[in-house]
Amino acid sequence: MSNYCFYSQDALALAQSAGVDVIINSYAEQHKKQTYILCRPLSNEDVKYDYDRAIAVFSSGIKPFFIDFGDDDDLFEEYQEDFLEDVSYLAEKFKYRDKIGRKKSWQILFESLSRNDIDF
Repeated sequence: MSNYCFYSQDALALAQSAGVDVIINSYAEQHKKQTYILCRPLSNEDVKYDYDRAIAVFSSGIKPFFIDFGDDDDLFEEYQEDFLEDVSYLAEKFKYRDKIGRKKSWQILFESLSRNDIDF
């Protein structure tokens, strides 16, 4: 595993089972970019999502993106909405809204990919 990657436990299991951890680790190592791979925002570990077949990837220099490992488009869309809502809540709670703005200004930066579409 790359020293530049941080995986939450559940995200690591999903990424490894789909084989995308190799791609993510390679990108992070090659570009020396700290990369975070999560299933939910870190401060919301107690939150349970209805969909557990997706991860979010954050790395400087690229747009954040979601990867869907399942086959339920509706639940994946719901997962993304819930994830972004939780990030917005945490930004408010920890007073980051001044830095990142309101959800409507940054939610369009997130991309959605299937496991076959990952290309850094």
